[in-house]
Amino acid sequence: MESAESSSPSSRGEVWIVKRELYLSDYAPALRALGFTPRLVEREETQKAGLPGCGRPLFILDTNIGAPTFRIVNARGIPFAGLILDQWYFSPRQKFTVDQAVLRAKLHLSPMVSVLDWHFSPDSPVFERGPPALAPEALFLFPCGPEQAVPLRERGLPHVEPIPFGVDAERFRPMELSRKDQKRFSAPVCFIGTPLVNDGNDGYRALAKGVALTRQKLPPDQVPVADRLKALLDELVARQVEDLFRYRLPEIVPVLEEKYRVRFFFPPAMESERETLMIQVGVHLSMLQRVSVARRLAPLGLAVYGPLEWKTLGIPDLDYRGEAPWAMDLPKAISGAAINVNVSKIMFETGVGPRLFEVLACGGFLLSNRNAGISELFEDGQDLVFYENLDDLEEKVRYYLAHPEERRRIGEHGRRTVVEKHTLLHRAQRIVQVLEEAGAIPPAAAAPAGLTD
Repeated sequence: MESAESSSPSSRGEVWIVKRELYLSDYAPALRALGFTPRLVEREETQKAGLPGCGRPLFILDTNIGAPTFRIVNARGIPFAGLILDQWYFSPRQKFTVDQAVLRAKLHLSPMVSVLDWHFSPDSPVFERGPPALAPEALFLFPCGPEQAVPLRERGLPHVEPIPFGVDAERFRPMELSRKDQKRFSAPVCFIGTPLVNDGNDGYRALAKGVALTRQKLPPDQVPVADRLKALLDELVARQVEDLFRYRLPEIVPVLEEKYRVRFFFPPAMESERETLMIQVGVHLSMLQRVSVARRLAPLGLAVYGPLEWKTLGIPDLDYRGEAPWAMDLPKAISGAAINVNVSKIMFETGVGPRLFEVLACGGFLLSNRNAGISELFEDGQDLVFYENLDDLEEKVRYYLAHPEERRRIGEHGRRTVVEKHTLLHRAQRIVQVLEEAGAIPPAAAAPAGLTD
């Protein structure tokens, strides 16, 4: 095992942090600042926790609540803090496993619903099978979105606390770029992320392909039903594209069902399954969001960092700069841009991704589409600036490129807000507080005799 710091007489005790390429290991300095001794371990090594001669951590911090090692540790009653760092691509009310959902669909609908054989259910054993039988009181889950807490609590898990992303404000900070870095990273406008092209969760592509394949196997009298369903899918996307920054699928679907006299794969009574498919169609719409933003801003000097798919789109004037490694180049890319652009996925109406915190921590000026989660944490015109649609985005890019002092003021205010409220230390404090309040770990004041906080 790799120790982040040698044990200290003043330590409240060891916390094991399962190694992860991004984000999770950055909790080590925060936990150290709170008086713990963080230790970075491989996931397999956690199986030894609590065994003679191996040590028993106060708690384990991990992201994978589905790993077999988790159940081994949990059975020993060792508190387990699971950070859920991804938005789930299914309805918070989704309660069916893959086989159950497909079986119900085939029983209730026409044979064409075999298109639903593609995976759309959660893959977490905790979600599918309920809490561990032996020690649910030792399991603490911290999803990054409040909507994710709903199904976990419905499974009877007693400790579920939504916690948004945080940021290491030392790693992500304003940077003075060298001449070499200025050539590499300076840009009028910058977007960092994937275009979501060929994303595995793209529900429109999967459903459209499934309808086409199923249509070939249908008897002649059912072919028109398949055609109407494909027409519904296409018009659903077309209508939403008219308003790419406000999620409207739940209100559009019933209208189109009546127009085309066909169900959107599941009947209204199966609400959670319908919501799941809408969310996954939303992945396709989010791709159209990002590509549309890139096309609109490319003539204004947009630089994008991300996978090679950006280059294959063939967008005129788009400045594709390859990947920006998270730990080293990302702060430079943010600091080198006059304007950073955030495009939150359209269907995650409360989602706040890590990139937003990273940009603000670097003092970067940020233009973001609006959603409830971001609005709750940050103030428009003070920490960042919201845009409502493509025309508004272009207008604000032009305006703020011409007003550097306003950019600087807003960027500085955004960084202060992050440093005061949204660092990993703030998130670690809340995690520790939840464990203390539940009696899973002793409070700092009740540390063993001879130890100080």
